[in-house]
Amino acid sequence: MKKEPTFPLTKKEKKEYKKKINDIRVEGFENAINQYGDDIGGNLGKALEDNLPKILPVVLERSAKWWINPDANTKITKLIKDGKLTNEELHSFAKSLVNTLRPLAGGTFEKLICDSLNQTFEIKKSALCAETKGKHRQIIIEKLANIQHDTNDVKPDIDVVVYDTKSDKILAVISCKTTFRERLMQTISWKNYFLSSNDKDIKKIKVFVVTAWETLEDNTVRKRTSVLDGVYVTNKNVKVGGNIKKFDSIYEDIKKLVKM
Repeated sequence: MKKEPTFPLTKKEKKEYKKKINDIRVEGFENAINQYGDDIGGNLGKALEDNLPKILPVVLERSAKWWINPDANTKITKLIKDGKLTNEELHSFAKSLVNTLRPLAGGTFEKLICDSLNQTFEIKKSALCAETKGKHRQIIIEKLANIQHDTNDVKPDIDVVVYDTKSDKILAVISCKTTFRERLMQTISWKNYFLSSNDKDIKKIKVFVVTAWETLEDNTVRKRTSVLDGVYVTNKNVKVGGNIKKFDSIYEDIKKLVKM
């Protein structure tokens, strides 16, 4: 059973917290655009790294309020000085912090990818759109719910959906992963589920992965990802080849799907 927070935040505090995180994300993306210009695609991984230290203080404050009682919260601010947190309090806080940072890193990366794609679509005057939530994502989830698969029932690994605004046709789904420790096999499994669908529109949807920090030097990983329609890396150290490419290549690959 999922453990409930010890001291839940108020609605106002939650709203303020989400706004702070979103403001940092927006500022980080704008700074990256200004810094890297046309080379932004190969530096989104670096942009994500630069963004996380700014997010950390906000997360620390939130985690302390969310999980730790007021007395322990005071102790956290003095941890280096007196180190009087109990093991139970420290464990609770550390677990909360890790669980909070993991999705935030992923969520920030998803937003960076989505914003970067939409900016490119706009510059190129393409009738394409990327979204992290909305009706197109829901359509895929509902259709895939009818596919029979193993008992390890998980939601489709869909972070970003790309569709043609003229035809409303869904072209690709993108799984955004900071590293491949984040359930890569789940994405590969969903590619197979797409192929096994009796729905011809679902079957045609391409499954891409975009990763921030992987360099893909491991041949075993490269072999596993070969089933995917494209693996795009947002750092300059990637070993390109086959379906493994730099992120800058993704626009042209998506554009080709419109004519398919």
